[in-house]
Amino acid sequence: MTESTLATFRIDKTKWDAFKNEARNASNVLNRFIDAYLAGEITLPDVPEVAPVTTIPSNLDSRLSDIEKRLEAMSVLEARLSRLEASTTTPDLDAVVGDRIEAIIQKQMQDALGGLPGELVA
Repeated sequence: MTESTLATFRIDKTKWDAFKNEARNASNVLNRFIDAYLAGEITLPDVPEVAPVTTIPSNLDSRLSDIEKRLEAMSVLEARLSRLEASTTTPDLDAVVGDRIEAIIQKQMQDALGGLPGELVA
């Protein structure tokens, strides 16, 4: 047996399923078809070829340059953000909230006791 290769191609799923059900051994049928086609036993109607891309949009270089500049700017911003995140210390939220609550309570106590004689306020 000669060396074989696994071929991949696109086909509508419904058509492929119908073909496999009808052919029973789809690989064998496709191999026989290719052999017959190469032997000239089967001809197909002319299929228009897709023209190769020969022109490049005139502004492609400019667009690529803009993209490169944006990527460089993003890289700089990402580095700055990383440095900022590393240098920023997050205070203990419980301590901050506790200190704030304590300050509010002391202020309200002072306001409430403000009319009492000095020796009681201490």
